Amino acid sequence: MTEERRFLAVMIGGKSDEEIVEFVKTLGGLGPVIDLVFALMPQELDPSKAKDCILGWEISEGGETVSYRTEIKGGELIAEKRSADDATATIVVSLPEFLRIIIEEVEAPKEYVLGKLKVRGDLVLAYQVPAMFPFKEKAAAQAAS
Repeated sequence: MTEERRFLAVMIGGKSDEEIVEFVKTLGGLGPVIDLVFALMPQELDPSKAKDCILGWEISEGGETVSYRTEIKGGELIAEKRSADDATATIVVSLPEFLRIIIEEVEAPKEYVLGKLKVRGDLVLAYQVPAMFPFKEKAAAQAAS
């Protein structure tokens, strides 16, 4: 787990949507925070569990949406700040829910069932995304070493 994710977990864990949005504003707003998350995402990918694919991400708050295209190929991830018209699956989520998923306060599949996260395209692939980013397992391995 990166230090940045630990920081987010401490700062937004257990907070309401409004509190998360206000905190994100203190960090520069939706764009800069999401840019940081995607800049760090390649470090979190487990190459042994990665599946070659193209994922689209649409994260929204207050009428603003940030889109990312992530391509996973050969165990490596490249993130680009742009829409992903060629995505196998696109994940559509609000900023607070996205950050809760990132810090593992909630689980993406449960958020989908609750209607807090939407998927366009390959739902089976979208369900496999959390396994490609096994944050808890990496954190446990780092703590043991």
